[in-house]
Amino acid sequence: MKYTIGIDPGTHTGLAVRNLETDEMQLFTMKIHQALDFVRERKGEIKVLVIENPNLWTHFKDTKNARSRLQGAGSIKRDFSIWEDFLTEHKIKFRTTRPDKQRNQLAEHTELFARMTGYKERSSHHARVAALLIEGVKK
Repeated sequence: MKYTIGIDPGTHTGLAVRNLETDEMQLFTMKIHQALDFVRERKGEIKVLVIENPNLWTHFKDTKNARSRLQGAGSIKRDFSIWEDFLTEHKIKFRTTRPDKQRNQLAEHTELFARMTGYKERSSHHARVAALLIEGVKK
């Protein structure tokens, strides 16, 4: 088993891959079908995959802004469902985690993210969230 993978599902799928042999991390942002292909190509080498489960998010309040965010969350829930079916069908070991406000805020601060992870290359917010999902996952 060579890789640990983090996935932040959505229209712009954030994907982080840590090579467990070299401890090198790569971050990507891609469409869902590209991310599915990427994972499928490496399925025999994945130790664990961690994916955010939007169904576990509980911090929406009943306001007009929150209702519009919930509508956007619906498409992310659909994407998560696609991932869950795909990973189960391909027998890829995965675990889910709830979206986390602190993780999201940390991903917004590129300098702090770089200091914490050592990853200094350009990356999207979604890819940084995916990286934080696997930060600290044991070899």
